[in-house]
Amino acid sequence: MFTTNRIAVAALVSAGALAAGGAAPGSIPAATGPVDAHDDRSRVVISFSHAGLPAFMADEKDRPLAEALALFPVRWDEISREIPGMDPQIATLINTAIVALARPTRLAIVSNPDNADGGAWGYGLIASVQVEDKRDAERMDAIVRDLLAQVNLPSEPRPSDRFEGMMELQVPPVGLAAFGQREADDGWRYEFLIGSVGDPDSYFKTAPGLDGFTEVANFRIDAGGLEPLMALAPIFAQGNEEATEAIQQFQQMDLMGDDPVALDIRVGYTDNEAIAYTTIENARKLGDFMQFPRGALSMADLAVVPADAEFAWVGRGDFAFVADAIADMAESGVEVDEALAAFEEFTGVDPVADIFDSLGGTMAVYTSDTTGGGSLLSAVALISFKDRQRFVDAMNRLVEVGNNAAEEIPIPISTVSITLAQWQHDGIDLLSLRFPGLPVPLELAAAMTNDWLIVGISPQAVIAAAAQASGGGDSILNNPLFAQAFPRGKSLLSISFMSPDRLLRDGYPYVNMLCTGVANLMRSSEEPDRVPDLLMPVFHDLARGVRAQVEFSYWAGPDLVTETHSDRSAVVTASIAAGGIVRFAPAIVAAAAAIGLAAQEHRVMGEIDDGLSSLITAVLGPGGPVPLPQQVAALYVLNAWAGQEPEGDLLLPVEHGR
Repeated sequence: MFTTNRIAVAALVSAGALAAGGAAPGSIPAATGPVDAHDDRSRVVISFSHAGLPAFMADEKDRPLAEALALFPVRWDEISREIPGMDPQIATLINTAIVALARPTRLAIVSNPDNADGGAWGYGLIASVQVEDKRDAERMDAIVRDLLAQVNLPSEPRPSDRFEGMMELQVPPVGLAAFGQREADDGWRYEFLIGSVGDPDSYFKTAPGLDGFTEVANFRIDAGGLEPLMALAPIFAQGNEEATEAIQQFQQMDLMGDDPVALDIRVGYTDNEAIAYTTIENARKLGDFMQFPRGALSMADLAVVPADAEFAWVGRGDFAFVADAIADMAESGVEVDEALAAFEEFTGVDPVADIFDSLGGTMAVYTSDTTGGGSLLSAVALISFKDRQRFVDAMNRLVEVGNNAAEEIPIPISTVSITLAQWQHDGIDLLSLRFPGLPVPLELAAAMTNDWLIVGISPQAVIAAAAQASGGGDSILNNPLFAQAFPRGKSLLSISFMSPDRLLRDGYPYVNMLCTGVANLMRSSEEPDRVPDLLMPVFHDLARGVRAQVEFSYWAGPDLVTETHSDRSAVVTASIAAGGIVRFAPAIVAAAAAIGLAAQEHRVMGEIDDGLSSLITAVLGPGGPVPLPQQVAALYVLNAWAGQEPEGDLLLPVEHGR
């Protein structure tokens, strides 16, 4: 069914891309193709590889932190000697694991159907870590063999006939498992090769990529590698109707065949930026399941976002999936058609035809200074109209029905109510959800321009966004940080932007504290000077030349490609991420708390006098008047408790009008 199919496909194609690496926008490094290990049907099912921890910190701003982290094995060795009762062998094993995790690593499940001499039904597992040299590999091998000697193995290891210099043993029911050191294409490695594995290096070969692009990590899922397994699946599913149905649904999605669907993510950097390429190979064949957007964004679509946006996303899309979801629910036995018919009978509105089908084409979400200082309350969402008049008529009917229904709600206080208010500001038609008589600090609002439906959690944000969408200000196209990575000339399905300025400033203290903790951990009383004095650059040095994160998607033949361009420094990226958490988490918590307080308002109605006194003290108390926003909030609550509507629709002016 639709829902099951979509979830299955999404699980394959929606892995997140890391933000690292760089190249010219719109250029794609060549993906890892089917390998030639023993035959042309041998291929990766899922793989991950990286070039080692230092490769992720190649920028000069990251060098002190990278040097400090490289001392962790030394520091662990010191700490482990001081832990009472610590087994030296366990300490050595932990140290070896720490070192191995930081070195270039390869992990893969592979399919080798025409040469299944290793067992596992033609599948194999590769776990490989690069070591310094042959001597280092032999040292690791000695540790592994010492551990295996203490385990009751199903068979004795013997020299491998498949991989020179390695040992292997039979592990029922999987098959052969080989382990040991091997001189690979990129140097000495220590590896575990389980099941039917061909040439281990061949699964990780990459065709020549872009000039100046250094790849540091790669992740790949290839549905083509599942074909042999799916041929065996019906045998294992015999007698299980649910499993048989699931197998049939998976096969109907056409993920395999001559042009299998694959997800390929590669991360790297150039001299001036970081970049991640995410490619869904042969994605067009998934159109029936994923309903990818059609058309391309125009410059007018992007112009609805103001130049001072802190975060923005603009993309093609509509609500066509709603009808499919309803059909799936009905097929599953959910009485959704009856519910929709009852809703239409009560309201006179068909929610699918009158609302969802009237909207779509282009969508946008952003926060900005223009719409409210860049905070969570500045967030707005925009959806273009397909049939504006039909949507307006439907909303008018819903407002009338909603207000009539609200009057029937049994509220014990006569001066308290819930209402959908229709009003205008500067010629803009608005709709607000209001709670006269209750100190609810949010007013959900919507506005309609000729082309856009705009919704937000404050009327000020919606009004400013409507003015912007009507051509009332500079757009994000005039933002230098956005323009720096904008791929002109491409037909984009979507694009997103994250400004570094404010988030970098907000997150800097927290990443700085983290770096200070790392520095102190890596120091010791015996060698207090072995760690650089500053792991985190001074803020102005860190902020110098910082790049915004810009991500965009487009079609490249049958493939769907997403590029993520960002700053080259891992410390900068971490600070921006921390800034996002610091900036928006408190607002979300505060909003949740406010809603909870409003729900419990009847418990404090008996304390109105004390509340009024506290509010008056807050506005007129010692030290003079409080700042304007706090005064406005206090006056709004005073009016609400008194059961009076404040004069006018806006207590606080729109940001650009102050």
